[in-house]
Amino acid sequence: MWNALGFYPAVPGVGGVVLGTPMFDKATVRLSCGRTLVVSRQGNGFYVHKVTLDGAPYASSWLPVDKLHFGTTQLHFTNDAQPNKERGDAIADRPPSFR
Repeated sequence: MWNALGFYPAVPGVGGVVLGTPMFDKATVRLSCGRTLVVSRQGNGFYVHKVTLDGAPYASSWLPVDKLHFGTTQLHFTNDAQPNKERGDAIADRPPSFR
């Protein structure tokens, strides 16, 4: 189910998710503490071309839990038939890793 929503908790013990490709046009996830996450997608391609978080561009391929604020957070994916090879390429835009 996680992956079908477009994200996955890939780093155990760390509060956040790796972003992927959502399978649904729109899904609403009700979280604890009065938080709601609305995930939406447009475009028919398999590849994520861009992501916005509450309407602002979001370049990272990692979404920490603290980005989900009280109330409703909007996570919008725009998909395309071709990959965006620049998205998530910067080291700061990658998931955390342990050395």
